[in-house]
Amino acid sequence: MKRLLALIAVLALCMMSFAIAETVTDADLAAAKSYVRMLYKKAAEMTSSDYERIACVPMGDKTYEITWSADHESIKFIDGEMVTVDIDESWPEEISYVLTATITSPVTGETASVSFNHKAPAGNMSYEQILDIAYGLAEGSATEDIYRLYGTVTAIDTAWSDEYQNITVTIQVGDLADKPMMCYRLKGEGAKDLKVGDKITVEGKFKNYKGTIEYDAGCVLVGYGEIVSQANILNMAYKLADGQAMTAQTALAGTIISIDTAWSEQYGNITVTIVCDGKEDQPIMCYRLKGEGAANLAVGQEIGVAGTIKNYKGTIEFDAGCVLVDPAAIADVREVLNAYTIPDGVTADKEITLTGVIHKIPTAWSDEYQNITVDMTIGGLVDYPIECYRLAGEGAATLAIGDTITVTGVMKNYKGLIEFNSGCKLVEVVKPEGAEEVVPPTTLIPATTEEVGKILEAAYALEDGAYMYDKVQLTAKVTEIVTEYSEQYGNISVVIEYDEYSYWPMLCYRLKGEGAATLAVGDTITVEGSIKNYKGTIEYDAGCQLLSVVKAN
Repeated sequence: MKRLLALIAVLALCMMSFAIAETVTDADLAAAKSYVRMLYKKAAEMTSSDYERIACVPMGDKTYEITWSADHESIKFIDGEMVTVDIDESWPEEISYVLTATITSPVTGETASVSFNHKAPAGNMSYEQILDIAYGLAEGSATEDIYRLYGTVTAIDTAWSDEYQNITVTIQVGDLADKPMMCYRLKGEGAKDLKVGDKITVEGKFKNYKGTIEYDAGCVLVGYGEIVSQANILNMAYKLADGQAMTAQTALAGTIISIDTAWSEQYGNITVTIVCDGKEDQPIMCYRLKGEGAANLAVGQEIGVAGTIKNYKGTIEFDAGCVLVDPAAIADVREVLNAYTIPDGVTADKEITLTGVIHKIPTAWSDEYQNITVDMTIGGLVDYPIECYRLAGEGAATLAIGDTITVTGVMKNYKGLIEFNSGCKLVEVVKPEGAEEVVPPTTLIPATTEEVGKILEAAYALEDGAYMYDKVQLTAKVTEIVTEYSEQYGNISVVIEYDEYSYWPMLCYRLKGEGAATLAVGDTITVEGSIKNYKGTIEYDAGCQLLSVVKAN
């Protein structure tokens, strides 16, 4: 009996020891979790480039290791004394991700997690997106990254100090008057002479100081005018592994430091190496560079280059096929390359502004609709034209090939055609030096059969896509009904012929006006509109007007 009682006592003690083991916890684990939360709870939500996080938490004589993870494939981690959160800055869209720290107890092996919500912008941020980062800061917090903005000085908050060599000003970015940016203790060449109205580029870290969003002390005046930072692109390029290439084309402006392969007349290209923004430790080779002016490139020359960047056996380079572009238009060139990544049928969700040179006018100015359609080339990027569809605004009526125009609107991919969508606005026009004054369209009304012949002959001499600038009025006989009258759209398409020139028929495309619904072959009609060559068909453009009808019977 005693032996049985002893055995029962031993079993009871064992069960008690197991129960105690199961309830053993590490109180310091909760403290480590709280420390991580406190450390990063005010960190900026938007993170445009790589940043660091702690790899462990020391607690007395114990070390609590941290494993970082994220719920998006574009976020990677590089271990070290500090863990680098590696963001894929070439990711084409803005991403939202949850960054999670998992802390492990060295005592029990238990884990505790704390998470933080973050965002990463698309590869090339707009100034508005950068301001959103600044204005998303919690009071007392600051960004880890350096950002660059271009704006107009609206106030001199603290005059220049010869003693401290700085000045405090406030700038407005674009028309974003509701998001002013104070540049606190701004320094740099030219800062001493700043005045209200100056347009400047500033770089530094953002801070929320008691509710005031500002560039923190130490911010720098990069220069007068817009000077776009290229740091993100260079950093992305230098992260590429051997044989890897960026997923999308981009553009850089830089200074030639070497001619690696001389101009080849046979192949029409040259290889040079450039340094961008003075980053001598991040040179970019431009392999087999082509384009107007490439034959005469020299060391020390400032150039722009567009193409795909790759890592070829350790050399970071623009791949073969890269093209020379205007370095002053490098920001616009990047916008164009981004626009060419828009999927078919998709319209972008933000407005952009581009400046380019008109090389084609697909649709003439319409007095009725008060718009015109033109195609322009940006920064010399001839293989990536941008159409400005139904462009409106002061000066649009007199636009001509060769004009330099600035247009604001929303980009769209319409069946493979990259265009400013209808509703785009003409902001500015600069006529080429010595250009003849263009008179708004008038209507040509031929008085004789000979004059009609000259008009038709000129129409049939038009190149594909070209048009007769002035409106033309012709009276001729309907010889074919191409598309029956549409009640929905109120138009009809017919072919007309002038008796003496039946070998020059004219399509009246989507003709509208009183009497259009009852047109028949043999009727004699008077039509007014713009004549164009559309893929080999000589026609009155859509919107042409039926002025009168004489029925055949």
